[in-house]
Amino acid sequence: MERMSLAKLCGKSSSEEFMTSVLERQVLHSEKCVSSFEIEALLSTQTLNSLFARYPLQPSRYQLIKDGTVDRDAPRHSAGGMDPKYIAAAYAEGQTIRLNSVHESVPAVGALCRDLAEECKCAVFANVYMTPARNPGFDPHYDDHDVLVIQCHGSKEWRIHDEYANRTALPLAGFQFDAQKYVPGPPTRSLMLNAGDTLYIPRGHMHSARAQDAGSVHITLSLNWPTWNELLMDVIARSSLDDVDMRRAIVSSCQSHGDAMPHIRALLDRAFESRAVEDSLGSLLSGYKGAYLEGDPIGVVAGTEYLSVAGEGAP
Repeated sequence: MERMSLAKLCGKSSSEEFMTSVLERQVLHSEKCVSSFEIEALLSTQTLNSLFARYPLQPSRYQLIKDGTVDRDAPRHSAGGMDPKYIAAAYAEGQTIRLNSVHESVPAVGALCRDLAEECKCAVFANVYMTPARNPGFDPHYDDHDVLVIQCHGSKEWRIHDEYANRTALPLAGFQFDAQKYVPGPPTRSLMLNAGDTLYIPRGHMHSARAQDAGSVHITLSLNWPTWNELLMDVIARSSLDDVDMRRAIVSSCQSHGDAMPHIRALLDRAFESRAVEDSLGSLLSGYKGAYLEGDPIGVVAGTEYLSVAGEGAP
């Protein structure tokens, strides 16, 4: 089976083409990038259903999306987890199921994330969304990381809202989405993803999605590229360990804006001429390697089929 590289998943000739023409610039819908054989190997319905064989289910890994947002009041088993039967009933009533950190529980998904992380020089994580037929997932929102969607089963319509109140370009990790502040304008694009299609959405681009006539299952890969601001902050932090002047109180050297500027320039010049730049760059571009479990991935537990997730005609 061909390795699922970034270029393959985005329908590009090379990852360099993606980086220079697509990354952070545009939403990209790519059709038929993943074959039915590859989907079966990555996330078959049998593998998916096996994730519900544990009892009770760990609440941080299994969430329900109700009325466009995560249901924080879903009942839990007395042992602290969630009951698979309750989740199945909620799904039947139209709620979306989100499976978090699937890269840690499905070996094939974990391998894909590690491969993409090595290629892209960033941490890559995976969640799975299971949406019942003719139902939505989240309300319109943006993410603080880039996402790459792989449609596995069924079809889903994605709506892109190019305009919204207080639009934020490339929000940093930790920028909290506020539905009251970032009110979406009308959707400007509608993209239909069928099984095997992919969709890249840069952070800050508002979107929403709805399953079509059968249940939809897709994998969302979060791509967490290091940014220039992280590099700059890390260089300053590293330099301060070796440069005592960076650790001095501001008032010991200046009392005004005019006095401060020469000191700032001198400190920055020393920081960016030091080894800290090389160390910071190397750390940020290899830091993703610490984001994955050492050794073999956690195996999937085979079990009873609790949910019918694929819909009619799914593989």
